[in-house]
Amino acid sequence: MKKVLFSLAFAASALVASAQDSPVSKGKIGLGVNLGANLGSGKSENKPTVGNAVPTRESSEFGFNIGLLGQYFIMDKLSLGLGIGYSSSSSSSKNPSLPSPIEFTNSSSTFYVSPLTRYYIMLDDKFGFFGEFMVPISMGTRVSDQNPSTATSKSESSTLGLGFQVAPGVVFFPTPKVGIEARIGNLLGYSLNTSTQKVTGGEIVSTSSNVSILNVNSFNMSLGFNYYF
Repeated sequence: MKKVLFSLAFAASALVASAQDSPVSKGKIGLGVNLGANLGSGKSENKPTVGNAVPTRESSEFGFNIGLLGQYFIMDKLSLGLGIGYSSSSSSSKNPSLPSPIEFTNSSSTFYVSPLTRYYIMLDDKFGFFGEFMVPISMGTRVSDQNPSTATSKSESSTLGLGFQVAPGVVFFPTPKVGIEARIGNLLGYSLNTSTQKVTGGEIVSTSSNVSILNVNSFNMSLGFNYYF
């Protein structure tokens, strides 16, 4: 009888120790860095109608971001956190079929702060999934150029953004203190952006909003590396 009780007590203590060693257990802290990139290109070719030739349009875009992330686990598998970072993006489009091609370029630089919460679903002690809800707050600058090689037209504006995102991710723990994670797009997102451009005699303020659903693709990926203690 004593042996049975001792075995049960040992098994229970082992389970408790295992739970406490889990990087996603209550009281744990995670600190890390994440890197992301998105890219794309496109070409639209329209057949001309009688007396109305519509030119071909080519476009491309590229962006990257780098950020820091801190998490505190308020209970097993559930954390509250804060992310801060910087992102940069650029896009261009042109009509190469015109005698004098017109090119438009846009570039932006943004700093952001993102309160967030995560819930982890672990399949074993090394591999699992997580769902993330974040509220990014951003500010930055945007520059628009027409025919930048000749500086025909250029405008610069300041931007302010607020939104939310619901995103899935996968995580792998090669050791109990190191986690490698990946995110590919988001399931649901909303953003509200305000742009202010200074002009002679005043300012031009414009507001836009965007909703994205199932924006999941391999060209919008971020990788994260975290340390847990």
